[in-house]
Amino acid sequence: MNRTSKELFTSVVLLSALFFLLFLPGLSYPFEAAKDTVVLKEGLVIKLGRPDFNKVISPNAVIALMETGKWKAPEENEQLEYNGKALGTWKKVKADNSGWIKDDSLLNAYVYFEYKSDRDQIVLLEASGHSLAYINGSARSGNPYRTQDTYNADWGPRFDYGIVPVKLHKGTNEFLFECNREGVLKVKLHKGLSENLILNVKDLTIPNLIVNEAADTYGALPIINASENVYSGLYLKTWTGEKGSPEYYPVVKLNAVSIQKAPFKIKIPAVSQAGSVKLNVALVKKDGSKENVLSASEIELKAVGKSETHKETFISSIDGSVQYYAVNPPVDLKTKPALFLSLHGAGVEAIDQAGSYGHKNWGYLVSPTNRRPYGFNWENWGRIDALEVLNIAKKEFNIDESRVYLTGHSMGGHGTWQLGINYPDQFGAIAPSAGWISIWSYRIRPMMDSSDVNKMLTRSTKQSDTYAFTTNLKPNGIYILQGADDDNVPPAQPRSIVENLSKFHKDFIYYEEPGVGHWWDKSDEPGADVVDWPPIFDFFAHHAVAPKEDVRMIDFVTANPAVSSKNYWIEIINQTEQQKLSRITVQLQAGNRKFVGTSSNIEKLLIDASILSPEKPVSVELDGQVIPGIQYPSDGKIYLSKTAGKWALSQKPEPESKNPLRCGNFREALNHQVVFVYGTRGDKEENQWAFEKARFEAEKLWYQGNGSVEVIEDGGFDPVKYKDRSVVLFGNSETNSAWKLLLKDSPIQVEDGKIKAGGKTLKGKDLACFFIRPRSDSKFASVAAVSGTGIKGMQIANLAQFQHPYVNFPDVLVYNSDILKSDEQGVVFSGYFGNDWSIEKGEFTGSQNIPTLGIK
Repeated sequence: MNRTSKELFTSVVLLSALFFLLFLPGLSYPFEAAKDTVVLKEGLVIKLGRPDFNKVISPNAVIALMETGKWKAPEENEQLEYNGKALGTWKKVKADNSGWIKDDSLLNAYVYFEYKSDRDQIVLLEASGHSLAYINGSARSGNPYRTQDTYNADWGPRFDYGIVPVKLHKGTNEFLFECNREGVLKVKLHKGLSENLILNVKDLTIPNLIVNEAADTYGALPIINASENVYSGLYLKTWTGEKGSPEYYPVVKLNAVSIQKAPFKIKIPAVSQAGSVKLNVALVKKDGSKENVLSASEIELKAVGKSETHKETFISSIDGSVQYYAVNPPVDLKTKPALFLSLHGAGVEAIDQAGSYGHKNWGYLVSPTNRRPYGFNWENWGRIDALEVLNIAKKEFNIDESRVYLTGHSMGGHGTWQLGINYPDQFGAIAPSAGWISIWSYRIRPMMDSSDVNKMLTRSTKQSDTYAFTTNLKPNGIYILQGADDDNVPPAQPRSIVENLSKFHKDFIYYEEPGVGHWWDKSDEPGADVVDWPPIFDFFAHHAVAPKEDVRMIDFVTANPAVSSKNYWIEIINQTEQQKLSRITVQLQAGNRKFVGTSSNIEKLLIDASILSPEKPVSVELDGQVIPGIQYPSDGKIYLSKTAGKWALSQKPEPESKNPLRCGNFREALNHQVVFVYGTRGDKEENQWAFEKARFEAEKLWYQGNGSVEVIEDGGFDPVKYKDRSVVLFGNSETNSAWKLLLKDSPIQVEDGKIKAGGKTLKGKDLACFFIRPRSDSKFASVAAVSGTGIKGMQIANLAQFQHPYVNFPDVLVYNSDILKSDEQGVVFSGYFGNDWSIEKGEFTGSQNIPTLGIK
């Protein structure tokens, strides 16, 4: 994002301090374990332009060739042909003296290098400016964040912790990098490693210590396994000083040539003054009373005063990882505090976001991380991170829940819209600053509706279409701040939603500051005006979250109950058509003890009648149908179901059926402390695919989302040990032995050369299959399969990027190699199971005529 000189100066100071801190004696970097460093300087580049946004799954030619095994090393001036079309020419490219390749030809391009190794060895790959890398055909996580060796205001901050162990063989090794919109690339190989296990202190997640308060919390750092050995039974040991009592935290199994970001315990007595406290961290193997130290480092924790802006850490329920949030505490607090949840922009750390505000005297300013400075654009894991921090802050700071407010800048402005429309009953008012509205309106093509196949594929992305949910904000105050000369998020974005709001909303302000761009500050007061805009906080002071018993009218829309199902005393439990818009408009006639309203695309809902006194019956009139004399339930909750167009009282839904805790779309399987299980019962090629695919997806979640996903082999999966955890299986029923433990009753079975579904059989070695099922021994966890009917099907399964912040997939997706031509030709079938998780009551579409599957 563009920044003004004031913000840049602040960033330089912060980064200089960070540089000084990191390079203090005692801190070791991963590449300090290497004896030799090589910079790859000469390669070939091909520019393909932006991906084809009319396709959901199909990739560009380079990835298609790589994943299908048709890749061959390019030569200079060679034309790339794909599907009979000439797409471009490989041109020579060379790095400057600092090792950086900076060229417009790198924008949305691929860069190829060759490196000759004198032996088989494992090295550390340190690269920047790429979103994906293939090393000898194996996919590894990219480092797309803008970086340079020394800070430069035009390039933004450093996020250079993406250090990955890779295996080289003797002879020529191939490196292919997918470059993004930054147009830069630098590649270094650190060779001659002196140790196998390395603590990467460049990617610490740690809190600040608070003066005069004992610390009992967590930190985390990646452990790099730069060997082909597998390590288990290890611990991260931490202690302070020579006499400090050690703390131990178990480390999950470390796979070969992999990375695992591991939590560790921080338990330190209160310190009496601000400054730095050294914490020793060691990776140890216990053998009775003896300890074998495998790797060690020393980190520094900063102690600050209680009134200073600081970081606090917590264990995330998403994946068991350690995350932080920033706190800017109030000064001279005299009442129960308010809470201002502030969401940062792209490339901004949460601690810097919180530090962009002056202290408030009536509430806490709290900034979650979105899991990384870019992360998930405040959707998916980013959205859940914000909710986790919101709930933690409410409890920790004893917040007045009637005074909770939401704001954010740029990408955080988008996050403000997203969280606001999904959780309107959580905030008294919202205030997006320079926020783009929807990815569909800001950078990517409009929502696709060119075919039944694409409509089905994109249905689970509907919750990202902010405009469709703005009526949820009727009870909220809205203050929209925008720079008139913003060329990053142009004024057309907020003006478009103002036009939308003006049709129904009565309590919003749109203010456009003349003559300013994306980041601006006109005052000498603490804080940056673009976020710490005084009229916003004045606006907040005049708004509050209504107590649910005072709410008489609700108009609520959702497309996915797993994302957003509830608004005050109404909750949508089941939809008639999965992940399309559902709406409930209902009024409470308190004097008559009657709920009156209309609904669309709802099969089951909940009315929380506890807002009424319990002594008399309640009645409901919904869609013109009256249900009188409902006896007040003991818990106040009235469940209604619609069958054959008629509403009737029903029971609380069984956890086995779809409900807001578990209602499908494939990406839902990544929640609830997911564990990745790769198959080892196939042939050599299938087993290698399963491991490398699981490693890549876990690695990507580490870099993109500061994640810590455990990756295990199928024989190591124990349903009791991994109780209530979601599971993603890599392989099929014949190659992954955990399949029989988790998916033996699934209506979809993937075998060698065929898929059985709904009494029908699809045949072919090139079928890729994704699906999600409820985990039968849990009330909320799921099981998903990333599968194929053979190595060809497994390879093309790599084309569906299910971690993308905006692209999602329905409950079931099956496609074949025709996907390389188009989604319409390649998708065999896709869709959603019914609310009972059956195929028979589901909704599907595809190119195959399988009427028993309900395919249209």
